[in-house]
Amino acid sequence: MSNPLSPQFVRFHTAFTSCHSLHIDTQRGWLYCNGCSGGRTFILDVGANPTNPPTVAIFTDYYVHDSYSRDGISYFAAIVDGALGIEDFTSPPNFFNQSFTQYPGSATHNCWLTDDSKYLLTTDETSGGHLKIWDVQDLTDPQQVSEYSIPGDGSIIHNVYVKGNLAIASWYTAGLQILDITDPFNPQRVGYYDTYPGTAGYDGAWGVYPYANNGNIYISDMATGLYIFRFTPNYGSVVGTVTQQGNGAPLAGATVSVAAESKSTTTNAAGQYTLNLPPGSHTVEYEKFGYGTTTRVVNITLGQSTTQNVPLTLLPTGGMTGFVRTTGGAPLFQAAVSLLETPLSATSGINGAYTVTGAPTGAYQAEAALFGYGNQTLTVDVSANQTTPRDFSLRQSVFADNAEANLGWSLGVAGDNASTGIWIRANPVAVGDGLVQPEDDHTPAPGVTCFVTGNCPTPCTAGESDVDGGRTTLMSPTIDLAGQTGAKLIYYRWYSNDSGANPGQDIFQVDISSNNGTSWVNLESLIQTRNFWEKMTFDLASYITLTNQVKIRFIAQDTGGGSVVEAAIDDVEITLPPPTVAVEPVLPVTVRLFEATPNPMREGANLRFALAARQPVLLDIVDIQGRQVRSLISNVVEAGEHVVRWDGRDAEGRLVPAGMYLQRLATEKSKQSAKLLVVR
Repeated sequence: MSNPLSPQFVRFHTAFTSCHSLHIDTQRGWLYCNGCSGGRTFILDVGANPTNPPTVAIFTDYYVHDSYSRDGISYFAAIVDGALGIEDFTSPPNFFNQSFTQYPGSATHNCWLTDDSKYLLTTDETSGGHLKIWDVQDLTDPQQVSEYSIPGDGSIIHNVYVKGNLAIASWYTAGLQILDITDPFNPQRVGYYDTYPGTAGYDGAWGVYPYANNGNIYISDMATGLYIFRFTPNYGSVVGTVTQQGNGAPLAGATVSVAAESKSTTTNAAGQYTLNLPPGSHTVEYEKFGYGTTTRVVNITLGQSTTQNVPLTLLPTGGMTGFVRTTGGAPLFQAAVSLLETPLSATSGINGAYTVTGAPTGAYQAEAALFGYGNQTLTVDVSANQTTPRDFSLRQSVFADNAEANLGWSLGVAGDNASTGIWIRANPVAVGDGLVQPEDDHTPAPGVTCFVTGNCPTPCTAGESDVDGGRTTLMSPTIDLAGQTGAKLIYYRWYSNDSGANPGQDIFQVDISSNNGTSWVNLESLIQTRNFWEKMTFDLASYITLTNQVKIRFIAQDTGGGSVVEAAIDDVEITLPPPTVAVEPVLPVTVRLFEATPNPMREGANLRFALAARQPVLLDIVDIQGRQVRSLISNVVEAGEHVVRWDGRDAEGRLVPAGMYLQRLATEKSKQSAKLLVVR
């Protein structure tokens, strides 16, 4: 290669016929040939003799897909075993295993060490695009410190390389991705370029090379060609430590955000944070539940770090106590009692008693919920150093099925034509490391079963027993809701639809009928992958007349080009309105944000809030990552209760995709948010 325009053939190496990847340990001049024929890794000494390199060692303990070596330590990406292997190779030809770390969702494809050898980056070549950063200072016990995937994207990462404080990756359908890893606990994307028009699968950006002397970055895209980039950073950073005022204790999990830039991060276990921002002046907000919110104005300089250490004041707290009972007065065991929009909760004991502590003073919506008994929401005002009494009275649900027993569901109906992945009631078997099909049902132990679209023998591969060739229907028994003034349907669902040859094209459909299945009304039509147990709630009276012939059906389908489709349903419940309970008057509060109605919403929702005094108000819609979608109010608002209509569109007038959003209300002394689900 001394003349790259006219490379000269030297010789074949005859010990193997093919390999997956090559890595050169530049310290030793050794060439690692990974994933070679027979599942072996050959280490050749090209430094000693580049035209006829002798074999230093052959590694056969497990299949190595890619590797990185420095200071005699070899880091192996064991994709078949779903593991990170670390081997001591300081005494060749002998390898001494230091650790072999398997982890959930693993498909360990490649790895690369940071310049200080303290952290190792790995890529998981699987749906969701996982980049993980590991602390490898203890070679015998590597610890994952962070993970990054492109928000709201099902793309798959392929390779990552480290150059200084940057991680530079080829990310299949998402193209070139550049992350700042100055803080390994909080990788932040600082540049990207999408080279491929598709949205999911194993097409697009295959390889990346960021080490050219001229500073260029090269991307090879399997579908669209060769790209050459130059990356010019346009950011600095604010760094520091968030502590508790008075004693200086570090505060982990505090949020550091800049609303104008839609950027945020959280502090690590030592209270430390790093946030990259464009040059200029920024208002940075620091908050943690139970502490007063603080803002600082920070001036960011290009390429430099500005230190901002911030103490937060611990707020006075109180609590809530009482009993959870049935409408007949019987105690309810293991009911979940929580203060909504806070991390605080408790579980009722055998006599129905509960106590929630550590709530900052103010007004809250408190909820008690138990499967089979629905939920009830009450208002509670928490005073400093006091425990406010609140008792809950839950009405037994008219229908409740956690799939642990056969209650008469139909696992197929006339017209179904799927060849595999037919609905069954079973203990689910994980597919794709639990990302395609779950390993566990939703019901708390001892519950183990749910409705799922097929199971395959362990171990299971994606596409082995998924829905293929058409549709499969899960239909409830007939449910009597005649005479009810209201009924709420609640269920938990899992849906995966982002892999295979035709990803992201098949619809998961949920319908309701009031005439025993003669006609149906659609509740949701989901096309996005939601591969986690997600709670769905619908006010049935808004969709159908409540009769004695109500049925529910769940349809999973794979039509058109083949793809991997898996669905699961658990903990289906129809609750009745809780009884009206008289409670003590609530003391005036400065700000209160209520749940939007309807929720879930299709075409719009009413957002309601109340103010005790005239004050400046910001009311925004943000996505689940905290990025602003739409500003609804940015003005001084009079005291009283207010209703604002959101039409489901973003700031550009486009309908937002289905998914979870937050209504966020902020004043000078308060910041509240509430979830709002959009269905299409």
